[in-house]
Amino acid sequence: MGKMKRKPVINEKSDSEDSENDSMIENDTSENEDSEKDSMIENGTSESEDSDSENESASLSSDEENEDSGHSELQPEASRKRKQSTTTLESANAKKVKEDRKLYKQPTVEEINQLRETENLYHSNLFRLQIQEMLNEVRVKEKYKSFARSWLEEFNTFLSMQKSMPEKVVGTNAFFLTKKKIIKPVNLRKLYSKNFHFQFIAPQEKAFLIGSAETDTWIGDKLIADVCVPMPSKCFQKEDYLNLIYDQKRALYLAYIANQMLKKKFHATDLKFNFTHNNPYKPVLEVVPDGKIGKKLTFRIYVSGDEKSFKLNRFVPWNSNIRDSLFRKKKENDEDEIPLATPNYNATVLYDLTQKANQACINQTVGQQKNLKDGLILLKIWLRQRKLDVGFCGFSNHLMALLVVYLFKQRKIHASMSSYQVARNVWNYLATSTWNLPEKGISLSTNYGLPNQPTLEQFHTYYEIVFVDSTGYLNLCSNLSLEVYLAIKYESQRALELLNNTKVNSFQSLFMANIPIYTRFDHFLKISNGSVIVRVLKEFGQKADRYSFAGHNYPQIAKMICKIIRKGLGDRIHYMLPIEGSFEPWSIKKESPKPNKYVNIGFVLNRETACDILDKGPQANEPSSEEFRKFWGEKSQLRRFQDGSITEACVWAPATATPIVKRLVVKEIVKYLLDYHLKIKSRECQYFANEFDLAYSLDKLFYVFEMGREDAENTSLKVIQKFDDIAKKLRSCDDLPLDITSVQGISSVFRYCDPVPTLSNASHYKEDDKLVFQGYKVCRGVIQLGLSGKWPNDLGALRRLKTAFHIQIARTLREKFKLITRGDISGVYILNDGYLFKVEIFHQKEVALMKKTISVRGAVQYVDTVESMEFERKLDVLPKVTSALHGLYQRCTSFGPTVMIAKRWLNSQLIDSYLWPEECTELLVASQFLKPGSCPNPVQPQTGFFRFLDLLANFDFKNELVVLNFNDEITHDEIVELEAKFAAERDSYPPLAIITSFDTKKDCIWSKQSPSPHILARVILLARFALRQIDIAFSTQRILLANELFIASLDGYDVLITLNPNLVRSCHAHNFEPLPIAGKRLDVTVPAADFDPVQKGLQELRDGFSEFAVFFYNPCGGKHIGVIWKPECFTEREFKIGNVNGCFVEGNGVVKCNVTQLINDIKITLKGLFANVEDLRANRIKAQ
Repeated sequence: MGKMKRKPVINEKSDSEDSENDSMIENDTSENEDSEKDSMIENGTSESEDSDSENESASLSSDEENEDSGHSELQPEASRKRKQSTTTLESANAKKVKEDRKLYKQPTVEEINQLRETENLYHSNLFRLQIQEMLNEVRVKEKYKSFARSWLEEFNTFLSMQKSMPEKVVGTNAFFLTKKKIIKPVNLRKLYSKNFHFQFIAPQEKAFLIGSAETDTWIGDKLIADVCVPMPSKCFQKEDYLNLIYDQKRALYLAYIANQMLKKKFHATDLKFNFTHNNPYKPVLEVVPDGKIGKKLTFRIYVSGDEKSFKLNRFVPWNSNIRDSLFRKKKENDEDEIPLATPNYNATVLYDLTQKANQACINQTVGQQKNLKDGLILLKIWLRQRKLDVGFCGFSNHLMALLVVYLFKQRKIHASMSSYQVARNVWNYLATSTWNLPEKGISLSTNYGLPNQPTLEQFHTYYEIVFVDSTGYLNLCSNLSLEVYLAIKYESQRALELLNNTKVNSFQSLFMANIPIYTRFDHFLKISNGSVIVRVLKEFGQKADRYSFAGHNYPQIAKMICKIIRKGLGDRIHYMLPIEGSFEPWSIKKESPKPNKYVNIGFVLNRETACDILDKGPQANEPSSEEFRKFWGEKSQLRRFQDGSITEACVWAPATATPIVKRLVVKEIVKYLLDYHLKIKSRECQYFANEFDLAYSLDKLFYVFEMGREDAENTSLKVIQKFDDIAKKLRSCDDLPLDITSVQGISSVFRYCDPVPTLSNASHYKEDDKLVFQGYKVCRGVIQLGLSGKWPNDLGALRRLKTAFHIQIARTLREKFKLITRGDISGVYILNDGYLFKVEIFHQKEVALMKKTISVRGAVQYVDTVESMEFERKLDVLPKVTSALHGLYQRCTSFGPTVMIAKRWLNSQLIDSYLWPEECTELLVASQFLKPGSCPNPVQPQTGFFRFLDLLANFDFKNELVVLNFNDEITHDEIVELEAKFAAERDSYPPLAIITSFDTKKDCIWSKQSPSPHILARVILLARFALRQIDIAFSTQRILLANELFIASLDGYDVLITLNPNLVRSCHAHNFEPLPIAGKRLDVTVPAADFDPVQKGLQELRDGFSEFAVFFYNPCGGKHIGVIWKPECFTEREFKIGNVNGCFVEGNGVVKCNVTQLINDIKITLKGLFANVEDLRANRIKAQ
């Protein structure tokens, strides 16, 4: 026994001691009591044992000597310890019995309520625990709350020490800021403002917390504490509410505070300005406190006029507080224009004036109600993950908090509800809300009949969305765009659908999944040219909007474009969303950034209607037909339909258009409307939708052969139609010994998943009376025959009988249907209208015979082998998966093209089906389409590809199992069992673990051999890099080019093999790489079927050198083979017979890999196939 580790004496029993005792009790059930007791003696921690460590050490040494000499006699000291240990064991047993009794006690009322709530509301106890755990994670620690309170007290002390300015100064000449070089955070730029006087008056009221900090509903890694500083009413003069003077005074007041903080060296490491909700007229001061806490917490200081600064009814929606003089210099002879209502600007001022009242309303309701707070946190997280709370037009957290208050007052939620119930009820309300319909808005106000107070009807006249605050004067949704509101409604409805789906754990999709914009929208419009926006606003902008938004361009252009597109698209989209990025804070000594002069709009397409090629309008004699023609212009045509009706209609594509064209109908509509209504040409905007469709399109070089524009999706349909014709003919073969009961395709083309277009260019010729087929691709299928008990029990005999069937089937097709056929041991080749097919008979008995082995004792055993598993996977399971994926494509036609793009991307990174089986790609994409997620299934394949990359980059392949439950054939309990088994036996599963409902008992047959851990890690890194490039393109003015992702770098390989271009088979799919020789003619020679010299040579390399290297190749016309040596090649190994392959012996008796000779051997293997072999690793070493 080893020496015992000493532990300090503990007077009170700790939790760790209890667990030790429990573990000893569990160990007491072991079979060998003596060894068990010795173990307890060795690990004992009794207090009496600690008295004399030296004696104990000697005793233990003696015990060790006895054990070493084979004696089992215990020493007296050890015997004493055994008794003590037995006493400890008895006390532990008593404690265990006592704890067991606790387990069977009657449940408390609280526990019963929790159980009932879990059964009635949650899918499972796991969902409830996940919510509780997340709330515990995001809940702010007390130290940050106490720091915020103490900082606020210190800040109020600082403000109380400030002295008012002795006299007024001209506001446009703020000399008091020049000493510290602070620049006023509001820049009117091309606007004109009359001179005004500013005087800093010391605050009359204390600053107070607002928002999340006040309600204790903070979220995020970087905490923001909002502090409101009331600006004394004496700072304002008569008519300061006009022409942004109020906003400029706010900015000067804020800048003065920043100036004093610098001057007095207030405890802050950084002072920066920022905009409130991207509003360029509402700056805030961001203060980062001293110390480590500044890395976690930032204070954001708002300055707002107090409620006495102006009368609230001064800012009713129909009043005008922005005049014409703000936009142009007024000349002497100019007449005053009729003032226009400025509802949006009025609301921004009212927001400040009502800040304190509305915050008090929130505090009164949410203040001490923990469940309401937690529910609000859940809703904020939900908003944040969908980025619906960002920007000028966003659904702010403040608005969500007041909505919770409204529902509480309407008794739709109450304090006893759990956080989950609060969130669910809010989603349920939002999903059915109608704030955008006349007189359907809502109000928090209980005051009626106040002076000049607007009614709901009046609010609806000036605003698209109406939600009135507690004062009755402010529309909280004044800046909320209709598009954001409709997006909120749709996302709320989707949240409810996820919660109601008991087959999925919706927690991840609702709260944890961060949804990038490029995985969320099918189509994406960018207008980033500022001059275009200025021109459009000048020519087509509404004067009323210019006044209402005080010259701020972004909300004007966004409102104008969205209104036109919304009317044009109708129900083709679920919703569209103007996407704003948040401004980065800037130094108080720098000028404020220019407001947004761009428009980004994302479109979530409706799968049912997005691809319709016709917009049918009213009948010609109806009054609305004139409006239809006016909106659509020359695109509107009078047409007669089969039902006899004559109506106006817009046709966007021919009836024979391919799916790839139909999916771009929305793009055509948007571009047409922008051009027709706003004169925005296609070259002046960017539209992301089909940039990656090139991946499965026919290469342009083939156009010269009168093939026209084709793509793999459309050619797949033609192949399937021809195969169905053959299947029909096969089933009608009645002169066979057994009927053909089933004919199924197994090639990826039958799943709409082959990225290379299949052309009808296959042919045949005879050589030495033998039929030889030519074709780029052989489409394979499986035949199943009727039941019979006469199949032989010998594997060889069974296969010979199969061959006889193949020959007979070929003869029947040839004689009865005049098809060109050939039957042999591998199957039946069938040439039909330029397409080459090959079908093979599958019988389950063949699999059993392949597994059959004879043990040493002569017993018959059935053992899975690599060969039998591959045979069963290919001919038994794959046809079922092919049928399921084909059905998935019929429901979601973007599935197939998504897989095609994903495969081409993997191939372009020199990852072929040997390193990454193509079925793995298909099943991973299918898992996203089958499993309800944060977003609906994409309509555009490009978006599906982005989601595939996101899955690769962020999915936890180590700890999660990919389960594809086709047709819901696996029950929920079975899925739980599969996941539990996966977690318990993770090491026995492959790195990428995929199971479908057809192979739950077959041990991950899709990824058993590959990918390896290194290839999986490589693909994950490649996916993350690709996503970074995509994110940059979507968030900047950069154009997204497919070539950036589909042309791989060759620098990282150790050896680069350049192939002989004359032996590389032409790939029909689009070639992303530029042609090496200008004007190179296309080699259209059709090769022999099932023969590719490069693939044969590559397979020989892998068979002979896989011990030393990994070989990478792009099967879609790749010109290079990349080689990476395995790390073991460069380690010295002991000289043994098994270690000498490919190595040389050094003088010290060890062997090392002979890299130079291996390269020479590779050249010999590829003789005639390569043009050059370059040792890049040696070159890098030389360069160092």
